[in-house]
Amino acid sequence: MGERKTVQDVNAYIERVAQRFGWQVNNRGETLDALVEGLMENYNRLGYYNCPCRDSQQDPKIDRYVICPH
Repeated sequence: MGERKTVQDVNAYIERVAQRFGWQVNNRGETLDALVEGLMENYNRLGYYNCPCRDSQQDPKIDRYVICPH
């Protein structure tokens, strides 16, 4: 598995994705903090970013097609 991600890494990733799609990150404190923490934990456990709102199939080919419920 690659290098472990930090909170700073995940925040930078979220900003890049938002910019790419023309989105604006809603900095609503606890909600964003929970998302960042969950993404970081999943990346460090699975080796790829996976939505923390749902269970992973531990296969990026399957997980990429499941839509985030939020």
